[in-house]
Amino acid sequence: TSCTISPSLPAGLGINSTTCIISGTPTTIQSATSHTVTAINNGGNVSSSIVILVDYANFISMPIGLLKTGQTNIYQTGDDGAYQKGLSRLFILGGSTGLLWQRCSAGQNIDDSCSGNALLYSLVEANSYCTNLRQGGISWRLPTINELKSLADFGKSIPAINSIFSNTPSDAYYYWSSSRVANISDLSWYIYYQVGTILNGNNLGGGGYVRCVSGQQTSPQPTYTDNGNGTITDNSTGLLWQKCSPGLGSINCSGSIIYYRWTNAISYCEGLTLAGRTNWRLPNINELMSLVDYDKSSPAINSIFSSYSYNYWSSTSFANDPSERAWNVNFNYGSVAPAYKPNASRGIPNEYIVRCVTGP
Repeated sequence: TSCTISPSLPAGLGINSTTCIISGTPTTIQSATSHTVTAINNGGNVSSSIVILVDYANFISMPIGLLKTGQTNIYQTGDDGAYQKGLSRLFILGGSTGLLWQRCSAGQNIDDSCSGNALLYSLVEANSYCTNLRQGGISWRLPTINELKSLADFGKSIPAINSIFSNTPSDAYYYWSSSRVANISDLSWYIYYQVGTILNGNNLGGGGYVRCVSGQQTSPQPTYTDNGNGTITDNSTGLLWQKCSPGLGSINCSGSIIYYRWTNAISYCEGLTLAGRTNWRLPNINELMSLVDYDKSSPAINSIFSSYSYNYWSSTSFANDPSERAWNVNFNYGSVAPAYKPNASRGIPNEYIVRCVTGP
C-alpha cells in the first residue's frame, strides 16, 4: 500500500509510493550509495537494498557514414550551405550505437565540463593509453584518420568540433590518429580542431592530444564502379562522381587540365551536363575527403579516377574566415586546408582543380 526509501534519492529520481518503481533522470552526481526501499501493507513490511551511482556520461555515440559538414550559411548559390548534403550530425551523450567516443580528452577529469588540461602523448603513448583504457567496461583504440576527421564540424571554429565534446583544446596542438602517412614510415596523420581540420603528417615522437574510440573500425576505403559514361559510382555512399576533371574530356581523361577559382568552380558544376544528368554540384569537404586513399600517395586516390597530385576545391567555406577562404583537398597525400576565394581581400585568389558530384 505504500513505499519508502532511505536515504533520499538523488535529485531527478523519484519512487512511486505504491508500486516502488524508481524512475526519472538524475540531475546531480552521486557516489555509490546504498538505498533501502521498504514496502508496507496490512501484513507488515519488507525491505530491500539497491546501490545507486550517478556519474557523468564519459562517452558519446555518433552515426557511421558521410555526415553533413556543419555549414548552414550560404555564401554563394550552389555551395555547401545551399545543399547541406549528408547524414545529420547526431551525437548522443551516453548512447550505445555507432561509434563510441571519449567525451573528454585524455588527461582531463571526467566531469560535466571535462575540467583540467588535456595531456600530450607520443604516438606510442597514445596507442597504449587507448588500448589500456577501460571506461564503461568496453575496449577502446586510437581512431583512424577517417574516423577522427568525422568529428570535425566545419560550421564552427575554435574549436571546430561539437560542443558536446566539452573543453576540447583550441590551441595549436593536434589529435593523433592511428593512420600512417603512405610511403613515409615515421609520420602519422593528425587533426587540428583549432579552426577546422588540417590533416598532415607528424613525427611519431611528437606530442599530441588523444580521444579514443570504441566500435568496429569503419572501412578505410570504399569500392567504386566505372559506369563507362564518364561517371564513377561510390558503392558505399551512393554518390556519383565525375570521372575526368574539366579539360580532360569525359571518358578517357585526356587533354589539358583546367584550373578554376572557387566561385567559377561552383558555377562549372552547377552548369555541367554529363551522363544525361544536370544536377551536378561541387562536393562539400566531407564528400571530397571521402575520395582520399590514405594508403596511397601521388595521387592519394583510387586509380579508377584520373587524378592529379594537386588541390581540388570543395564547396565548404572556412568557418573562421568564410568570406575569404574555402576548404580544399590536396591529393598528393590527402592533406586538407583552406585557400583564398576570388573575392579575398588579404590573399591572392587560388585556382584549383574541380571534380563534380551528384547523388544523395
